[in-house]
Amino acid sequence: MTVDPTASRDEVLRKIGRNVVLFQELENVLKFLASLQHPSTPMGKVRAAGDERTESIRVKTLGQVAGQVVAELFATSDAQASAPEAITEPWLSFSFRIALDQGAIEDSRRKLKALIEERNDLVHHLLSRWNLRDAESCNALSIELDQQRLKIILEIERFRAYANGVGEMAKELQAFIDSEDGRRHFDLMFLQNSRLTMLLTQVALTQAREDGWTLLSVAGAQLRSQIPEQFEKLKREHGEGSLRKLVAAIDLFDLQLEPTPNGGTRAIYRSRA
Repeated sequence: MTVDPTASRDEVLRKIGRNVVLFQELENVLKFLASLQHPSTPMGKVRAAGDERTESIRVKTLGQVAGQVVAELFATSDAQASAPEAITEPWLSFSFRIALDQGAIEDSRRKLKALIEERNDLVHHLLSRWNLRDAESCNALSIELDQQRLKIILEIERFRAYANGVGEMAKELQAFIDSEDGRRHFDLMFLQNSRLTMLLTQVALTQAREDGWTLLSVAGAQLRSQIPEQFEKLKREHGEGSLRKLVAAIDLFDLQLEPTPNGGTRAIYRSRA
């Protein structure tokens, strides 16, 4: 007796569509994880760089983004963030790693690779292996699709757990970056680690008077001579055009005014202990 395959075929077609959607969900989770990694970027361009990275990842295939996520998420150590030698503004790099032993990393890579192959087979080669006009073939395929569904869901849940944790960290970091406290924090870190501060410290050590103080004008002459462009830029952006206000903003030096013989005043500074 010939069995009508219509009901079995319709159920198989439903499960095919379900699994295709699940594969897209897995792809979206992996792309979200990949988009959260931020290479070294000027602070003023963090959002634009993030949008650019997200767009570049959006057009990648599941196979491409899976390989990228495994390479970045399970890397054994952080790669050195790239930045230009002459940094004239604060830079930010945001990356994250999941600590796993090499065996677990290889297992994760293997599972993802196998699922990607199943996804490609489902989308491109399914009809060459199964006869959807045969009820028995449809029933066997239905079982295989259910097994595939469980494997996809396990990977979605695993990577979604990573994404949820990292996403919260990234959200908190972005909120801090956008806040007034965050801007002050990053500006201060940048200033204190700049070449300008290094030169100010050097002048304070080599040109100090017997009382330990150094004329700020001496430091200003050195800065204009050695880093003229950066000096003017930082003075304008962080010192309202004043070297004294710029040095005060760095918050690593003591500053004061002293009287001059002609009745005026001059600024002197020294490095804090």
